Amino acid sequence: MIRKAVVEDAWQVDLYFNEARNYFKEKGVDQWQGSYPNALDVKEDSKRGNGYVVVEDEIVKAYFFLIFGDDPTYSTIYDGSWITDKSYGVLHRVVVGMKFRQEGIGSQIFAFAIEEARKLRMNLRIDTHKDNIAMQKLIEKNEFDYCGIIYIGDGSARLAYEREIE
Repeated sequence: MIRKAVVEDAWQVDLYFNEARNYFKEKGVDQWQGSYPNALDVKEDSKRGNGYVVVEDEIVKAYFFLIFGDDPTYSTIYDGSWITDKSYGVLHRVVVGMKFRQEGIGSQIFAFAIEEARKLRMNLRIDTHKDNIAMQKLIEKNEFDYCGIIYIGDGSARLAYEREIE
């Protein structure tokens, strides 16, 4: 089941962010190696109504941020272009608890985001680190097209994707 995140989910999600941080560090992926993302981000997301959790038997297994509307980070794209100028939503901060990683939760998250975009007749965009191969595979499995490079707030590059929703 996917539901909106609440402030009380933040501590559990923060554990998953730390698991991911450690996993990335072990794999040599320079993603999430600072304090972002963290419990405060989850609290803010939940207050704004854009944070979601995947729950089974009251256990929070995953988290993601989904928002519809322009994202300033996506205003300029390099070495490519967006598929369309159509309105879009953005999927950010996707994290699954390490012990739940092989349960197809990532696909559930993408299916949910795609359906929400379909309801609003909007496209969907996402970005990831160039070394985050698992996320790249999940993005491509869900029929997103690679569009180019964007730069996030700290100046680091991300691979940018878009899926046209009909």
